[in-house]
Amino acid sequence: MKITIIQNGIKTQKNVAAGTLLIEALGGRVEASCGGKGRCGKCKVIVDGQTVLACLTPVDRDMEVILPDDYRAKILTEGITRDVTPDGEPGLGVAVDVGTTTIAARLIRLEDGAVLKTVSQLNRQKQFGSDVISRIEKGTPPLHECIIKQLNDIISELKGKNEIKRLVFAGNTAMMHFVQGFSVDTLAVAPYKPYNIEMITYDAADLGLDGNFEAIAAPCIAGYVGADTVCAILACQMDMGQETSLLVDIGTNGEIVLKHEENLLCCSAAAGPAFEGAHIKHGTGSIEGAINKVVIKNGIHTETIGGKEPIGICGSGIIDATAEMLKNDIIDESGFLEHDFKIAPGIYITQSDIREIQLAKSAIRAGIETLLSENGAASADIKYAYLAGGLGNCADVENAAYIGLMPAELKDKAIASGNAALGGLSGLLVSRRLRDKAKEIAHSVKHVDLAANAFFQNSFISNISF
Repeated sequence: MKITIIQNGIKTQKNVAAGTLLIEALGGRVEASCGGKGRCGKCKVIVDGQTVLACLTPVDRDMEVILPDDYRAKILTEGITRDVTPDGEPGLGVAVDVGTTTIAARLIRLEDGAVLKTVSQLNRQKQFGSDVISRIEKGTPPLHECIIKQLNDIISELKGKNEIKRLVFAGNTAMMHFVQGFSVDTLAVAPYKPYNIEMITYDAADLGLDGNFEAIAAPCIAGYVGADTVCAILACQMDMGQETSLLVDIGTNGEIVLKHEENLLCCSAAAGPAFEGAHIKHGTGSIEGAINKVVIKNGIHTETIGGKEPIGICGSGIIDATAEMLKNDIIDESGFLEHDFKIAPGIYITQSDIREIQLAKSAIRAGIETLLSENGAASADIKYAYLAGGLGNCADVENAAYIGLMPAELKDKAIASGNAALGGLSGLLVSRRLRDKAKEIAHSVKHVDLAANAFFQNSFISNISF
């Protein structure tokens, strides 16, 4: 069967097998936050003049498919870094942060660590769901094939006609399993045991990557605290010094690390993808046209990424909107919203959205409080609060504290750390000593299982309200 795809006024054609779901045929060009269950409505396309859900529509004939305009994503590629003395070996290398939502990669000169080129893309696995659980349900084979093809494309774009000597990659534990082709069957059920979390060095071909180079998987800590967290710990230098510090990645998995005295503790607070725009009626990722700032004062004032017409609302905008609605008594402390609240033409905040935000912010806050309790520390003890990831880099800290996502005492201690994972990973690429340090950290960090933690459960409940 032949499908004719029209997007941004550009027409392309593709041959696919009869019966293939349209979302698979489109190869990641639309997302399915619900994992292809037909619930979220975010994979709507126009087929032969009719609006359909791509996740439920099989290709049963030649068809013309019109996609929404492709808006450029604002993907974070810069962030806090660690001073590293490179080993001084010749050649080029690539560091890749394989995120659930985005992928960021750097071409680096191994001799001195100089960044020569950066490439970033949305993770094409979004066609299988916006969160790792939805993707785990699909099984490893299609996710592995999807990510390896994308990594080959990224590496090719980075290196051009040059050859690379080494690739290092990091991501959450599920993403690491997908890249390496490991079974994820045990990741979705208690006790969430990963197939492997150790650092492994491969020949590129072993993973299906094109080229003749070594590919190094950074080590993970636990089932839901991955290699990206290890690299972020390195970038923030939490393995050094005596100051009490906190690292929070405000994302789907909500990885949190606390350094107190000589101890490093971590946990994963299942915040869900609400802060990344999923499970929000008009939510979207950080793309052009996404509302990223909201102020309610003498009317409703919004800003969008790129200054474009609003098409939805992303994580930082959701935090702002919730805080502003709370300040103006549009929602009360219980989160009750009398009716859908319009923040821009065609874009509303719903009661269901507020409930998603309450669950997400409460999970993060309870995770922070649990680690403090486990380590005998208080939020006032924290000297540095590193906020990592795209949302941590651009969220309004005052508003994040106002809705209870983080303790108020941390407002003046917050450090926007950007893509800390890529910062740490870049050091791993050029330094054997840092690779050894990463293995040491992965083994020494104490993982706190929140699923069986009574303190977390009580804290989660007490933090649901605003």
